Amino acid sequence: MKRLMDRLQRWMDDYSIRKKLLILYVVCVLFPLVLTDAVILYIVFDNEHQQQQKEFASIASAVEADLAYTFEEAIDFTNSVYINRTLNLFLEQSFSSPLEFFEESRRFSTDPFLGNMNSERFQVMFYGDNDDIVNGGLFYRLDSVADSTLFLEYQQKDRDMTVIFNYKENSINVVMIRRMNYYRDLQKEKYVVVTVDYVNLVRRFQDMRYNAPVMVCSGDRILFTNDGNLRTKIDYEYLTGKENIRLERDFFICGEPFRILIMQPSGGILPSIQDHFLLILCLILVNVLLPLALVSLINRSFAQRLGELSTAFDRMDTEEIEELEYIQGTDEISALMWNYNQMVRRMKELIQTVYKDRLEKQGIDIARQQAERLALYSQINPHFLYNTLDSIAMSARRNQDRQSEEMTHALAEFFRIGLSHGAEYVTVEMEVRYVKAYLEIQNMRFPDLLTWECSIEHGLEEIKILKFILQPLAENSIYHGFRDSGECGHIEIRVYTSGKNLQLCVSDNGIGMMPEQLEILKSRMAWKQMTEQSIQEGGFGLQNVQQRLQLVYGTKAGLHIESEWEEGTRITVVIPDIIKTHSEKEGSV
Repeated sequence: MKRLMDRLQRWMDDYSIRKKLLILYVVCVLFPLVLTDAVILYIVFDNEHQQQQKEFASIASAVEADLAYTFEEAIDFTNSVYINRTLNLFLEQSFSSPLEFFEESRRFSTDPFLGNMNSERFQVMFYGDNDDIVNGGLFYRLDSVADSTLFLEYQQKDRDMTVIFNYKENSINVVMIRRMNYYRDLQKEKYVVVTVDYVNLVRRFQDMRYNAPVMVCSGDRILFTNDGNLRTKIDYEYLTGKENIRLERDFFICGEPFRILIMQPSGGILPSIQDHFLLILCLILVNVLLPLALVSLINRSFAQRLGELSTAFDRMDTEEIEELEYIQGTDEISALMWNYNQMVRRMKELIQTVYKDRLEKQGIDIARQQAERLALYSQINPHFLYNTLDSIAMSARRNQDRQSEEMTHALAEFFRIGLSHGAEYVTVEMEVRYVKAYLEIQNMRFPDLLTWECSIEHGLEEIKILKFILQPLAENSIYHGFRDSGECGHIEIRVYTSGKNLQLCVSDNGIGMMPEQLEILKSRMAWKQMTEQSIQEGGFGLQNVQQRLQLVYGTKAGLHIESEWEEGTRITVVIPDIIKTHSEKEGSV
């Protein structure tokens, strides 16, 4: 025994204090807790399962009884028609003319029994093997429907009375067919066909307040369901192998087999857990929280401090030497932490002495290099670019190249406004001139590509805004709206006010976006930074404008995008409270 204990002790010595506490917690707390709670939950779940099975059986019986009652009226009517000799004789009677047939059939419309055969719940028609019958109203010749899908299916069932669900393209007809062969002295084939109102059946079924999803199936079709999320015309294969089927029951109406499927309620076993919530909470408090609190206190007492000390020593390998900020207690671990801080302070003094001169020299070299780069940048004269473009324009004029001259002037205007002497803000008028120059260049590159119009609300021309806002929006309209469509597009640019907000709107009549494309773009606009994915997929120009606006004007600023497929796109830039700020600046001046 002693040898075993020694071996266990050596094994435990190889583990950290944190792991030892974890082993203690698992063996003494967690394992008994899991075992105890597993037994309790098994009892709860088993009881709930038995209760649910009883409830499901009751639901199935109620559904079967309800459907039988629903068809009972139609069945009772067919029984009455089946033994009505007057009606049977009428269907076999010979008539000298269609007029005689109509006169004889009219009395059935006033008959108390047959006069109200057609109601909101069902409709009735009679078919007879009689050439003197004129099709219309309640009576039809059998040969007019003998080859129909409905009668062919009836013949296959080989029953005098049956129920058939006739599936059409957009609807289902519930049809009850019965052969009228009660009187053996009558020889001609006769049938009564009762069409039950399927919509009324579905509505009646869905109004039943069952505590679980219920489906009634026939063959490979779902006929009725109280689950509004499931279509009744779905194939039965949808439910094949579903683990949430809790009960299946077969029953018959007029010899036709039906199947009742009861699914697991969405709540599952949650109601049972809620009923035993107090018990479960007490178990958690007693078995988990109290031991866990004790283990946490022990861990904070020495395990956590030892971990911090060990981590601090590990950081020395990466030359990250920092003192421990918080030292508590007066035990042996605290003494080690104080000694560590003294060692760190001495090491920092040595490092400061050795590397101070070297760092100062490196700092001087870096500053000198930066100064040289700035001097070189300052030597770049933007006027050289403007003069060069003017020279190209003059050369194009001498060569009578009107298009090149106009494009050069437009490009010079584009750069002159874009550079703006390094200014970050420009007036609304200059921003609109900037986008006009861009549109002119694009129109020269791609003739007959687009037309445009710009308007600025009076009094807004001199308001200063962040530059490079409108051009990415116009570029987005051209490249994604209609550049590849082969048709001339139109862009409208409007600057106006809405309350205290300034709004810049760019709209086009391009192809627009599908709803899913619009959602993807809006989600990408919410990203805090541009990624490689956004650049590859497009839309980074809009994302750039969005981020710049919110960095300068706050989170209330940004882009509002509206688009409809084949209708066009409208992007509105909203700059909040800029009208108030501009008015205050003018008043102070």
